[in-house]
Amino acid sequence: MKSKLLVVLLFLVGCGGGNSSSTGNTSGNGGDTTPQSTVQAGQWEFTFPVPNSQYDAYMEVNLQATPASSSAPASFYAPSTAILGYANYFSSSIPPQDWAEVQGGGFPNGFISCTPDDEALQGQISSAGAITANVSSPNVDYGDLTSQMPSSSTTATYLTGNWSYSGTSPDYAPWLCQNGSFTSGTFTATYISPMNGTYTGTLQVSPEGSVTDDLVSLTITQNGSSASVTGTSAGPVGLGGTLSISSATVIGALMYGTATLTYQTGQASLNFGAHIHPNGNALDVVIVNVAEGQAMLGTLTN
Repeated sequence: MKSKLLVVLLFLVGCGGGNSSSTGNTSGNGGDTTPQSTVQAGQWEFTFPVPNSQYDAYMEVNLQATPASSSAPASFYAPSTAILGYANYFSSSIPPQDWAEVQGGGFPNGFISCTPDDEALQGQISSAGAITANVSSPNVDYGDLTSQMPSSSTTATYLTGNWSYSGTSPDYAPWLCQNGSFTSGTFTATYISPMNGTYTGTLQVSPEGSVTDDLVSLTITQNGSSASVTGTSAGPVGLGGTLSISSATVIGALMYGTATLTYQTGQASLNFGAHIHPNGNALDVVIVNVAEGQAMLGTLTN
C-alpha cells in the first residue's frame, strides 16, 4: 500500500478582519459594520463520511492563521508536515498487535496514518463569512472545500460544508489514504483542544491470556505539535512497568511516538498511537510491544 498521501484541505474562515477589530464593511445604508472573523489556530480534525462504509475518514491538520489586514482577507495555511490522512485499513480479523507492523499503523480502531508529499492546505474568508479552501501542490489542485463562518462566533471552532474534486486521481485525497475513489461529499471540522494532565483507564490486553486488562496512567504535557508522556502500566506480561515518550508528535487529533518501557528485568520499545477526543479530556490509545506480540488498547480519561 502506498504511504504517500495526498495533501490537505484547509479551511479558512474570516469576515475580512482580525480577531478583535471590525471592518468598515459598508452597505447601501452607508454604515453597517461586520465583525472580523477567523478560525481558531491549532489542531483540527476534518471528518468525511465515506459512501457505503461504516467508517468515516479523517484529515488531521495543525492550522496556522493570519488575521485580515487592510489589503488581504483572513487566511489559513498548513504545510505538508502539518497534515496527515487517517483512514480505516485493518479488518476486524487482524489482531491489534499486528497493526503496528504496517507503515502508518498502530492507531485505534484499525486506522492508519498517511503522510502527504509536498501538498499544502490554504484558504481564506470573504467579508460575508464564506470560507473557500483548497489542497494543492505546485500546478496540481487535489480538492476544494467550501463552508460558511458560523454566525454565532467570530472565532470558529467547528465548521461544516461541502467538498469536491475534479482531477484525475481522486484516491489522492488525504483522508482516503489512496483507498477510495469518491469525488465529492460533505465534511465537518472540529478544533481539538491540547492535552495536558494525567489520563487513566483500564486497557484490554490482546491477545488475551492470563491477563485480560491492565490499569494504565499517562501524564501528558503538550507544547504545540510535540508532547512528552510518562506513565505506568500495572503489569501484563511484556508490558508492565514505567512508560516514557520523550517526544510524541501531535497533528490534529493524532498523537504518536515510540515509548520506552522500563520494567523489573530490563527495557522494551513500544509503538504508541492515540486519537484525541475534541475536548482534550480523553484519548483512545493503542500501545504495541511488537517483540512480545502483545498490545493494549482502550480509552484513557482525565
